[in-house]
Amino acid sequence: RGGKPAAKPPAPEQAPLPPLPPLPPKWSEAELAAMNDLRHALEPEISHAVPFPEVVGERRLMRYLRGHKLDVAACSEKMRRMLVWRKEAGIDAIRADIISSRITGPQSLPRYEDMHSIYPIYLPSRRCVDLKGNLVTIERFAFSVEQALHVLGPEDILQYHFYVMELKTLILERLCDDMDAERAAAMRRGEADAFPAEGEGWGALARLNVIRDFKGLQLGALTNSTCRALILDIVKSTSDYYPELMASCAMINVPQIFSGAWRVIRNVCEKATVEKISIVGRNFVPELLKRMESRQLPGFLGGDNPEITFDALGEDPDIALPVDSATVKRFCDELLSEGTSPRARISAAEEKSFSDAAGKGGSGSQTRTTQEVITAWSVLAWAVRTLLSHVMFAFATAYTALKFANAFFFGPLRDMVAAMVLVVFAWSLPGAVNKSVSVEKRSG
Repeated sequence: RGGKPAAKPPAPEQAPLPPLPPLPPKWSEAELAAMNDLRHALEPEISHAVPFPEVVGERRLMRYLRGHKLDVAACSEKMRRMLVWRKEAGIDAIRADIISSRITGPQSLPRYEDMHSIYPIYLPSRRCVDLKGNLVTIERFAFSVEQALHVLGPEDILQYHFYVMELKTLILERLCDDMDAERAAAMRRGEADAFPAEGEGWGALARLNVIRDFKGLQLGALTNSTCRALILDIVKSTSDYYPELMASCAMINVPQIFSGAWRVIRNVCEKATVEKISIVGRNFVPELLKRMESRQLPGFLGGDNPEITFDALGEDPDIALPVDSATVKRFCDELLSEGTSPRARISAAEEKSFSDAAGKGGSGSQTRTTQEVITAWSVLAWAVRTLLSHVMFAFATAYTALKFANAFFFGPLRDMVAAMVLVVFAWSLPGAVNKSVSVEKRSG
């Protein structure tokens, strides 16, 4: 009593926690072997590339490999071209600018005001997903080509497109990071459903459900050679340099004439890309509801989601964009140094354009004149060139013959005539294509 309290007995030593069991491989055995071979084949190119994870990391390699059925030789050639293209076209600087400016919505993209009037877009976010969990992105092509090219040059439209593609890639990369982290945590907790089936991987490779609305698109998109070249450039570069970003694409409100043009454009796309695209007419709502719930589908497309509009802001950058390492940040700073920032180049070009216009007594408005204006003569010239190309002539002849057979023949006779038309069409098409190429070469 009154003395010092008795010392507490020492707490028993806690046994160290057992080490966490190793996670199963993120990719299947065949995919891992192909990825290692591809990385080895591209070692010189990757070592000199900017180390953006979504460009030279395992997911970009896996997107190429899955898009080409693990053909390492084909993937290595395409990735080499992709890396050269990114450097020559300044795409790495665009990517660095997106992260530096924390862009997640189109409102922050260069030339947004001009582009929004001719090419409104809803960029992917976790607020709008389809039944498979893919993020949804919506684009509308409803503009006058003459109006668009009067305000913006092809290089402006291309740059805006590549900003959009880089932003989509970054948003998917961050989603994959989060999905992998959640899956790994669930496996460490021992949740049986989180483990992959035997022989399979569990790494996330998120993709997009794309909706492209062509309502109101005018004939000038095909009759204007500048626009045709621009469309082909966008389609081919997207197919070649951004593999396996798209899970599916619904092209809605497509005019009949563009359905025929698609048969030509699809030839410049990868086969895997073409297989994901479906052309839907004006009755598109039932088709879209097969892919996503009505509460996710925007109201302007016949759904019940009023929050998804072309004016919607992007998500919080802390949720939508990946977090760069210190090494990658250093490369970004170098890319965005004075004189190399794409945003700085755009501002300088706009200022020069304004000064030139003001010096000539103009109003200084940001407008362009194009070498090609849609006139009756240009439409007629396009029609003549199309007929001379033989390809569209073959399509038109076959289509007319089938319509004739359907209208004037019945039963087995109609089927026989239709079969004969298709056989003749299939036989004549290779020759028509060769003639078309010859005409183009002579005219070039």
